[in-house]
Amino acid sequence: MKTVDSLTELFRQRGLKVTPQRQCIFRALHAMEGAHPSAEAIHAAVLDELPMVSLKTVYQTCNDLVAMGELRHLELGAGPARFDVNVATHQHLACESCGSMLFRKEFDARLRVCSSCGYHFTYPARERIALTADEGTFVEFYAGLRSEDRLGFVDRVPYAEKLEQTIKKTGENDAMIVGTCTIKGFPCVMGVMNFAFLGGSMGMVVGEKVALAVEKAMELKVPVILFACSGGARMHEGAISLMQMAKTCAALSQLNNVGGLSISVMTNPTTGGVTASFASVCDVLLAEPGALIGFAGPRVIATTIK
Repeated sequence: MKTVDSLTELFRQRGLKVTPQRQCIFRALHAMEGAHPSAEAIHAAVLDELPMVSLKTVYQTCNDLVAMGELRHLELGAGPARFDVNVATHQHLACESCGSMLFRKEFDARLRVCSSCGYHFTYPARERIALTADEGTFVEFYAGLRSEDRLGFVDRVPYAEKLEQTIKKTGENDAMIVGTCTIKGFPCVMGVMNFAFLGGSMGMVVGEKVALAVEKAMELKVPVILFACSGGARMHEGAISLMQMAKTCAALSQLNNVGGLSISVMTNPTTGGVTASFASVCDVLLAEPGALIGFAGPRVIATTIK
């Protein structure tokens, strides 16, 4: 097995990202040379140094090393020649965190929580509403609001075209659904972010819907509950998306001034401008176990500091 520096250089020559997690795996492999460890044993050794590394990352790194001829699958004990944790069928799927194979029926019965490690998968917005609100009580409002391409933003696909494609694909007009409902008989206003819509990014419509939901809560004198699930501000809208941070915080401040109650539930992931605004300034902050919560995600941090 080559040294950590040699493997790092090899990965970079192949155009592969070398993250702190991968370097930690390189060190574990080098230390275990000749021991024929399993992928799980490598993962356990890596966790002692860097707790945030997932088993999936170990498998993917081993796959890359096998493809380069730097690692034989037999060196990791009995098992397939490819350490593929992305195997998924109509009956099974692999856990994104630990790599365990899960039965879909059991997975759905456990509300998309891994039975092996307790990892919480991203929950679809409509299903979260059905799960949380009392049956038949959710009444959506402002469903027709749509974002506009004010900047004429062009990436690989023009923003206006991407919006239309996403609306058609998801059946939703944007990344936030708001409405009134009861939970265990208690009336409230609820807002749920939809990660399937451009990564739950916050643009003009998401910010407007949060503000309108808070205003509705003040009008009805009921709590507002906001479920965050987002990659942050929507870059396609530039400064307009950043303005939503101030708008949502101002609305929640008004609710606080009149004695209203706001509850934020941060789900996996909650990052960027959403974390830096309404998701973090409510009266009560809750979070899913193990949820990724922060201003920048691991890939952004690794790219910035390398």
